[in-house]
Amino acid sequence: MRRDYEQYQLHLIAAEYRAKGYTVDLEASVPESNGRFDALARSPEGAVVIVELVNAQRETASDARLEILRQAASFFPNASVDLRYLDPGRSAFAVHTQEDRETEQAQGDPSERLNTLLKMRVPKQSGGSRISLARLYLGLWALHVATLREFAAMAASEPDRSLAVLDQYDLLLKQDLLVAPEQTEDSAQLDLHELHQIATALLQGASVTSMEARELRTHIRSVRAQIRRWKRMTVAAVTQKLGGEGGE
Repeated sequence: MRRDYEQYQLHLIAAEYRAKGYTVDLEASVPESNGRFDALARSPEGAVVIVELVNAQRETASDARLEILRQAASFFPNASVDLRYLDPGRSAFAVHTQEDRETEQAQGDPSERLNTLLKMRVPKQSGGSRISLARLYLGLWALHVATLREFAAMAASEPDRSLAVLDQYDLLLKQDLLVAPEQTEDSAQLDLHELHQIATALLQGASVTSMEARELRTHIRSVRAQIRRWKRMTVAAVTQKLGGEGGE
């Protein structure tokens, strides 16, 4: 879970800089070098910030990591360095992950929870104000995350509820349980990672557009349709198997 937590925090940090107008490259490399650091942020005015995570549960910065930072500093002499100290063991991420697992276990069958989520109506845009769009987007995102988590718990081989939702989604794609909507829907241009960045940017005070909200709704509709097909195919396969066993 430590790596998932680091990725989660890195996306939040990237969203923080993007909300300020920076462009952000994750896992950036120093030109003419094999060295990599966690992120590089550039402002429209040309300011450069090197972002590096420091994990309290790992060793302090190694000589190799320090050498990479020295290389970056020599290539970007006017850059500032943003060191972010992380302690996954004391994070809200770890606490809520455990609470989520306990709550889900108490609520019973993931199939029932998934059915409940699939019956819920996908919210539609009811206004064009900044607050209305933000409320809509975050509501859509919460519904989508809950649906993906329950589907992963039900369908994925060796499901791991401690994974962040982006990692659970990538696992579903890898196991061919889902197809990325941007690959099948003409109206879908953004992938789930980009939609997640918009959600985290909203929490940092950024705005969301009607187009971005429509993109998320398209993503939700596509994934829900795929899950329903999977459920029908699974039921049909089980019924066929039981029928075959009964005829023996």
